[in-house]
Amino acid sequence: MPPLMEPFWRSRTARPETGEGTDVQNARNFDGQTSRSSRKKSPAGRTCSCGLKKAHHGAKRRRLVTVVGEVQLVRVYFRCTACGESGYAADTRFGVDGRFSSGVQRLACLAAASWSFDISSQRLEEFCGVCIADNSIRSIAQGHGAKMAAWQNSDPEACCEFREADGEVEFATDGTSVNTTSGWREMKIGIFVAHRVDQLWNCQNA
Repeated sequence: MPPLMEPFWRSRTARPETGEGTDVQNARNFDGQTSRSSRKKSPAGRTCSCGLKKAHHGAKRRRLVTVVGEVQLVRVYFRCTACGESGYAADTRFGVDGRFSSGVQRLACLAAASWSFDISSQRLEEFCGVCIADNSIRSIAQGHGAKMAAWQNSDPEACCEFREADGEVEFATDGTSVNTTSGWREMKIGIFVAHRVDQLWNCQNA
């Protein structure tokens, strides 16, 4: 599973009359809209996987919540007339997927692992200045939890360290009742641990 990475956002000193030095200009330069040299070189954003150039279909705006606040992006939509491959090249380049940046999603998951969703919302605003609703935190945490479960069940590298560990394998489990939107439900958690017998004996007799 690829790690969450915060897109590269930095404030810059811009010249209003030209827009030079702004993040919007940088995104446009990547897409080949304003930079003459990038148009000549056919940047990655305009080159399709089939080898042909993608057609320019105009620029659109979107809002993105990042760790430094909400920003507005202007990016270009490209579509290949040959194979139909399309998308916003800047979104792919900066790791934009949805309304929240990968950095904000990482913070939301970290907070949700420690507190309830409503408390997580309060803590993120207090500690980081990031305003995100509790329902959004719930959606982000559950979405990445599902991806993590799929990764653990499908990627051989996910459990290789445990398989290669020395010692006896133990399994421990515990449960509790959780108040959900559909009433109280029993939730359980289990963990596999590999212990060397000599280390376990030393711990018990320490």
